Amino acid sequence: MIINIWKADFSFKEMPFATFRFLSFSICVLIQSLLALLILILLLNILPSSEHLYSLSRSYPYEYKMKTQKGVSYYVESTKFEQKYPANNPDRVRFEDRVNFFPSSEPVYSVSRSYPYEYKFTTQKGVNYYVRSTKFEQDYPLNSPERIKIEERVERDYYSVLAQNCRFELQRQQWGFIRETPHCDLLQKFQSAA
Repeated sequence: MIINIWKADFSFKEMPFATFRFLSFSICVLIQSLLALLILILLLNILPSSEHLYSLSRSYPYEYKMKTQKGVSYYVESTKFEQKYPANNPDRVRFEDRVNFFPSSEPVYSVSRSYPYEYKFTTQKGVNYYVRSTKFEQDYPLNSPERIKIEERVERDYYSVLAQNCRFELQRQQWGFIRETPHCDLLQKFQSAA
């Protein structure tokens, strides 16, 4: 049997109303999905690409240190970056928002001394911490918001380590393995200083 497509009737006269309604709904959903995808593609092309623009750690060719407004350090290839993306340029702001979104590759401090954290500092509550750079005081001046946040994190980390070790000591004391609880004593001393 040969069907002549030129004479075929493609009208929707005999199609049930529910089927027609479903098809029109499906077409609308498809069009909306395609529009959303198109908008997403356009937005991604408008934003400056962060690929090969920066690194969170200093390594060749990313040797020029930059800082976002939130204080996150990153490294770029050349000084031409400043010319291409001036400080308040909308592309630079969007780019730095992306950098702020990713966590820093290395923490700023450590509560124990180990390489490369060799420079000792002390919080106002007497908690020692160590930093990598001799420029720490320049990057985070005393009483600056960034320094205050760092020292609050140091004290929070110190408190959580003391609390965990105190729980272990109390458990071992209940079992009769130890008599003294030095971490619990330090925790009590730290809480009374606060």
